[in-house]
Amino acid sequence: MAFVEALARLQQNAPRNAKLAKSALRGQLRINVSNVALEAGHSRTLVGHANCRFPKIRASILAAKQPMAETHTAIATIRALRQTIQELRDQIRRNDSINATLVIRARASERRTKALEQRLARQREVARASPSGNTVTPFR
Repeated sequence: MAFVEALARLQQNAPRNAKLAKSALRGQLRINVSNVALEAGHSRTLVGHANCRFPKIRASILAAKQPMAETHTAIATIRALRQTIQELRDQIRRNDSINATLVIRARASERRTKALEQRLARQREVARASPSGNTVTPFR
């Protein structure tokens, strides 16, 4: 029967219908009543409702039908990844702020060190210049 063969082709991801073949290439092929009917070349009303003409085939299609949870899972995954990206961006901003603070502190420390080195150099000059052995250094 055409529906059984169509279902088998869709399960193997090898449809003959051009529209379904494009979907299969994009990885978007879904097994459902409409696609099985399209692949079989028949109206979906033959298997599309509870009191249809071929209830056993309808049952096998519904059993093979992929749940919509995959789409929701993909949406949830994308949402979670976007949240992770935002958290990482926030962390980068915090780290940039901390790094800027540390750079400012390092520059201030360099200035203080340079000033202390200059002061020490002046004190050594004064000590060398006074031959009397005066060990008193000027306050300023």
